[in-house]
Amino acid sequence: GVHFIAGGTDWFPAQAERPFAGDLLDISRIAGLRGLSRQEGHWRIGATTTWTDILRADLPPAFAGLKTAAREV
Repeated sequence: GVHFIAGGTDWFPAQAERPFAGDLLDISRIAGLRGLSRQEGHWRIGATTTWTDILRADLPPAFAGLKTAAREV
Protein backbone atom coordinates (compact mmCIF):
# COMPACT_ATOMS: atom_id res chain seq x y z
CA GLY A 1 0.00 0.00 0.00
CA VAL A 2 2.93 2.46 0.22
CA HIS A 3 4.02 4.42 -2.84
CA PHE A 4 7.50 5.90 -2.82
CA ILE A 5 7.80 9.31 -4.47
CA ALA A 6 10.60 11.83 -4.85
CA GLY A 7 8.80 15.15 -4.65
CA GLY A 8 5.73 13.95 -6.52
CA THR A 9 5.78 16.42 -9.43
CA ASP A 10 5.21 13.56 -11.89
CA TRP A 11 3.27 11.22 -9.63
CA PHE A 12 0.41 13.54 -8.66
CA PRO A 13 -0.56 14.61 -12.22
CA ALA A 14 -0.34 10.97 -13.36
CA GLN A 15 -3.09 10.10 -10.88
CA ALA A 16 -5.52 12.36 -12.76
CA GLU A 17 -8.88 11.89 -11.14
CA ARG A 18 -8.29 8.36 -9.87
CA PRO A 19 -8.89 8.10 -6.15
CA PHE A 20 -5.85 7.24 -4.03
CA ALA A 21 -6.29 5.73 -0.60
CA GLY A 22 -2.76 4.46 0.10
CA ASP A 23 0.21 5.98 1.86
CA LEU A 24 2.99 8.04 0.30
CA LEU A 25 6.60 8.15 1.44
CA ASP A 26 8.58 11.06 0.00
CA ILE A 27 12.26 10.10 -0.29
CA SER A 28 13.42 13.40 -1.80
CA ARG A 29 15.43 14.46 1.27
CA ILE A 30 17.58 11.34 1.48
CA ALA A 31 20.94 12.91 0.68
CA GLY A 32 22.53 9.66 -0.52
CA LEU A 33 20.03 9.43 -3.37
CA ARG A 34 20.93 12.79 -4.90
CA GLY A 35 23.80 13.72 -7.18
CA LEU A 36 25.92 12.56 -10.07
CA SER A 37 29.22 10.74 -9.78
CA ARG A 38 31.59 8.66 -11.85
CA GLN A 39 32.07 5.22 -10.32
CA GLU A 40 34.14 2.32 -11.63
CA GLY A 41 33.89 3.33 -15.28
CA HIS A 42 30.23 4.37 -15.30
CA TRP A 43 28.10 7.28 -14.18
CA ARG A 44 25.65 7.16 -11.29
CA ILE A 45 22.67 9.52 -11.34
CA GLY A 46 20.84 9.33 -8.04
CA ALA A 47 17.08 8.85 -7.91
CA THR A 48 16.45 12.28 -6.38
CA THR A 49 18.88 14.20 -8.59
CA THR A 50 17.20 17.32 -9.94
CA TRP A 51 17.26 18.65 -13.48
CA THR A 52 19.16 21.65 -12.12
CA ASP A 53 21.79 19.29 -10.67
CA ILE A 54 22.21 17.78 -14.13
CA LEU A 55 22.53 21.19 -15.79
CA ARG A 56 25.20 22.30 -13.32
CA ALA A 57 27.20 19.06 -13.43
CA ASP A 58 30.49 18.82 -15.28
CA LEU A 59 29.53 15.96 -17.57
CA PRO A 60 31.25 14.62 -20.69
CA PRO A 61 29.90 15.43 -24.19
CA ALA A 62 28.02 12.11 -24.31
CA PHE A 63 25.52 13.65 -21.86
CA ALA A 64 24.62 16.59 -24.13
CA GLY A 65 21.19 15.11 -24.84
CA LEU A 66 20.44 14.75 -21.14
CA LYS A 67 21.46 18.36 -20.53
CA THR A 68 19.22 19.47 -23.42
CA ALA A 69 16.31 17.58 -21.84
CA ALA A 70 17.08 19.21 -18.48
CA ARG A 71 16.85 22.67 -20.09
CA GLU A 72 13.43 21.82 -21.53
CA VAL A 73 12.04 20.67 -18.20
